[in-house]
Amino acid sequence: MRRTIFTFIMLCFVTLTLQAQDVWTAAGSSTIFGSHWDVKDTSNDLTDKGDGIWELTKTGCILEQNVKNELKILKNHDWYIEVHPEKANYVFKVEETGIYDVTIQFNANNFEINVKTTKTGDAVIGEKTWTVAGFKAILGKNWDETATENDMIKQEDNVTYILTKTDLTLALGTYKYKICANHGWAENYGDENDSEGNASVFITKDGIYDLTFTFNSKTHEVSCDATRKADAIIEKIWSVAGSEGLFETAWDEQSTTNEMTKQENNIYILEKKGISLNAQTYEYKVCSNHTWAESYGADPLGIYNAILIIPEAGTYDVTFTFNQATKEVSATAVPSVTDGISQIASDIKTKKVIFNLQGQRISAPKQGVYIINGKKVVLK
Repeated sequence: MRRTIFTFIMLCFVTLTLQAQDVWTAAGSSTIFGSHWDVKDTSNDLTDKGDGIWELTKTGCILEQNVKNELKILKNHDWYIEVHPEKANYVFKVEETGIYDVTIQFNANNFEINVKTTKTGDAVIGEKTWTVAGFKAILGKNWDETATENDMIKQEDNVTYILTKTDLTLALGTYKYKICANHGWAENYGDENDSEGNASVFITKDGIYDLTFTFNSKTHEVSCDATRKADAIIEKIWSVAGSEGLFETAWDEQSTTNEMTKQENNIYILEKKGISLNAQTYEYKVCSNHTWAESYGADPLGIYNAILIIPEAGTYDVTFTFNQATKEVSATAVPSVTDGISQIASDIKTKKVIFNLQGQRISAPKQGVYIINGKKVVLK
């Protein structure tokens, strides 16, 4: 009987140990892995070689001379658990175009990655189609590598490719793009000094522009010349970005769900209802056209972030307000209730328009009932 119980316990122990074992997976360029940066692809799981060493060999990879091949190693098929390298991708190149076996070795003790390439045959790379993909404002579609209307035209030197986009109405800001091969992301080029490898077009004044994108297929040099043709009055898109919890994604200036709605007198608002907030100080800013080139917070120069103080954890309706003329930014948080009268803590800073019940404008309200932006609010 004792032996049976002991055997059962050992089987449970072994089972739990196997279930708890971590898995390391490689993700990256489709030229190596078949799938493109697919963290769920189990065919790219590394094999445990013991002593913290993990290894994966991919065969029959067609690799091109001096073209970057990129990868990362991640734990348990999840980008958010553990990834190596933590920042820039691991990059390797081959000196000769051909068919290769690629062996990836990962040391889980010190997180070192090594790649060994063995040429097994010759390969011929056909002519490539080069396409510009990036911000919708400059390319008509948002980061669409399949958009044939953004294919570049090969020049007489057989090396230079050009795409021209004309009569674009652009606001002051930074617009990002990349050059990609054959309508995919396996091979792409931009600016290696950018955190995401994107190239940028810098527009210093609102206006109507022609943009000329140029790419050298030999050196992989990327550039864009902007020619301003005329003035333009541009209605800007204002959106809010800030701390996680206050927003679905922290400091995501690209989010279209956080765009503000224009009111009268150059006022823009964004309402977010039923948000669960902790008792803490949240930071945020209002930005123009989904970039940080023009943004505003606690001061008209946009240097400091605006803050929203939540004194007590709970579920809140939050209203952000921006005055496009004065660049004033504010936010109010009202506990979500259903009795028709909202409550707000008196130490939440606000620049809202406030009246008492007699219709008199109030600049420094105390405890009581007030009308704030047309809503009845109880200040405690």
